[in-house]
Amino acid sequence: MLGSDIVPSQNDYNIFLGETACNPRPLYRAWCSVESYAHENPLAKVWFHTTSPVIDNGDGLITNLEEAYENLKVVGTDLTKIFNGTPCEKIFMAGKWAHNTPWPANNVSNLLRNVLLWLWGGLNSDTDCICVRNLTHIRNMVSYDEEGKVANNAIMHFDAGHPFTYELMEYLKENFKVATWVVNGPGAATAIAKKVCGTEDLNEVLLHHCANVTLRPLKEMQLFRWPDWNNYFQDNKGERFAEEHQDAFIVHLYNKLSQKTPIRIGNKGIYDEIAKAHCPITYAAAKRRAYFF
Repeated sequence: MLGSDIVPSQNDYNIFLGETACNPRPLYRAWCSVESYAHENPLAKVWFHTTSPVIDNGDGLITNLEEAYENLKVVGTDLTKIFNGTPCEKIFMAGKWAHNTPWPANNVSNLLRNVLLWLWGGLNSDTDCICVRNLTHIRNMVSYDEEGKVANNAIMHFDAGHPFTYELMEYLKENFKVATWVVNGPGAATAIAKKVCGTEDLNEVLLHHCANVTLRPLKEMQLFRWPDWNNYFQDNKGERFAEEHQDAFIVHLYNKLSQKTPIRIGNKGIYDEIAKAHCPITYAAAKRRAYFF
């Protein structure tokens, strides 16, 4: 369950975003991601689940967001109960994901997202993504980089009990690596996509259903490839974003690469413009506190 007494419904269009580093003070960029999904998808249930027992609300941002968006829930995560009885239970309970690795939070996140979607169904997104358009009509898909031929589990939707998420959990049970960045995330998603689609070249099935799964291209679900992450932060590049990228639903900022790059508020870059439009409450809060995101 999410929290001590909150259970999502399989009948809702759930959107899950997580903070798995036990961080009581998520950055404004994370809150912008959360708000963008609530802002653009008012009929969805947006769950920001955290592993920290306390989240700092000193500036009132959480209160303001929950008052503005009835569809947003900020909840604690009972990991032991969530993993209980799933194919990932032994990996989680053994605790190896947290040792001898620079990425314990990433490890548990890669496990948890599969379990959440398998149990309750919905869309899972990393918190370095911003939603720029309603997407509640999109189901059973994985974001896909057609140039690199990589399926990315950073953004994926599956109905509850979908075979794809079960296959992901079974794959991780046998192939989980505690200290390798790609294997447990895009590596696993790509391997399972190839398996269920029966092809080594995923471009062959791009935008076509295979085993009730669709691969959604960069222009829709990530926008730029990871080597081009800096495009989001360049000054004066964002004012025509909406007209130039009309197919986009989600943009992916690749936080592993971009997290140390400050974003000057008001620089009219892509991130600045979409944050102002799609997470207005967070944008205003950040602007009151600092000159940078």
